[in-house]
Amino acid sequence: MAGLIYLLTQATARAAVPPGLAAAAVLHADRTGAFPGSVELLAHKEIVLMFWEKLMAPGLAVAILAAVGSVTWLLGPAIARGLDDKKPDAETIQGEWKLVSAKLMDKDLPDEIKKGFDDKGFVLEKGKMKAPFTGTYTMDATKSPKEIDLTVEEPKDHKGTYLGVYELDGDKLKITFANSGEDRPTKLDPGKDDSWAVLVFERPKK
Repeated sequence: MAGLIYLLTQATARAAVPPGLAAAAVLHADRTGAFPGSVELLAHKEIVLMFWEKLMAPGLAVAILAAVGSVTWLLGPAIARGLDDKKPDAETIQGEWKLVSAKLMDKDLPDEIKKGFDDKGFVLEKGKMKAPFTGTYTMDATKSPKEIDLTVEEPKDHKGTYLGVYELDGDKLKITFANSGEDRPTKLDPGKDDSWAVLVFERPKK
């Protein structure tokens, strides 16, 4: 934008120098032996004043606004693409995850549950939970902390809806959830008296 204003300034300045001022400048150069650079210095103040007078004229103002609008129109799609580079959580979370750690308060989750995650992974696909249990999930990334609900249908001994909160950062996923029938956790990191499970996942390396 600075370059655009500079070009407009130069073009206007060249067109704005009145013949009388140019002649006076040349005459001054002849009498004093000044170089062309001195002639420009002599005329500079008048040129700048005339530029700003013309800048305020409706015609030139419209031209500048049109030029700015054209630049915005050209760059708009590229800016929009940059903003859209970050995919929504509902899309990013899909696929297979590997369990890194699993805690219930200060203790590890039972081995049978951890083994299910280790053997089958944690797989989410378009609202469906495929492994290690089968069921569904819903998300709300507009809440703070972000919310996720896991509804287990099979196996029967784990059937129920588990309310949770989550944090998704690239290839890392952290879910803190309450037992079925209990209130949703209010934060990702439980206190010593909070009976929430905390699962940390990462994307399997290919």
